[in-house]
Amino acid sequence: MRDSEHRRTMCVARLLFLGAIVSGGVALAQEVVTPSQSPNSVKVFALDSNGDVPPARDISGATTGLGLTFSTVVDPVRREIHVADFGGNAIRVFPLEADGDVAPIRVIFGSETLLESPIGMAISSATQELFVKPFGSSTVLVFPLLASGNVPPSRVLTSSVPLSINSRAVAVDPIHGEIFVTHEEDSGSVLVFPIGAIGVTAPTRTLAGASTLLVRPSVMKLDLLHNQLLVVANGAILTFGRSQSGDVPPTRAFTYSNLLGSPAGIDL
Repeated sequence: MRDSEHRRTMCVARLLFLGAIVSGGVALAQEVVTPSQSPNSVKVFALDSNGDVPPARDISGATTGLGLTFSTVVDPVRREIHVADFGGNAIRVFPLEADGDVAPIRVIFGSETLLESPIGMAISSATQELFVKPFGSSTVLVFPLLASGNVPPSRVLTSSVPLSINSRAVAVDPIHGEIFVTHEEDSGSVLVFPIGAIGVTAPTRTLAGASTLLVRPSVMKLDLLHNQLLVVANGAILTFGRSQSGDVPPTRAFTYSNLLGSPAGIDL
């Protein structure tokens, strides 16, 4: 009975995830959502924007409550933008269609949340959870997707391998039940943990070594349609197989102009 229930649960999770991919393709094929610090805001551009063009929408102003913003993640199913308010120690959620000086529809904030300089985020529509990576911490905080107010995380993962002060990125694979976290050092790595991990946990596998070219890996994105992991490291975007581990070379690597500066996010 337990096996059949587990299979049924995983089947539902896969269907929810695939639904998220389909609706996400519709919602996100039209727009690019990006944070900005001058001033602190969230700007939305048409996907085919080119040149010095104004954003289609600009979420900014005192009512938004936005402090120092470094990252956003879009929930394509609920059509919501989650903003990691690094300076305000909060997660602020806005409708995807929001524009101007508007209040967030939900805010995760307060001493119970354990949020301190949140910077990396990932959403699992399949499990209805929000994963938050505080800057320079060895933890990942997990909240229900609709969490609001001064609420504690539903669970806290602490890596048994201390993560660097610059550690910032988290990615989630709800299909295979895994969490990916970057360790941003000159000899950097990507650590993988079970999605349901609680407390101090050892990684189930690690992508690391000279052949990986993971020099100061900052941000990453899982491409589950093509079973790939994309990592930004040392001025390049490196592609690995989703399940790879050890000292393996990337399957692809391409560099980008330094005009981009230091990218704070990557999406597909």
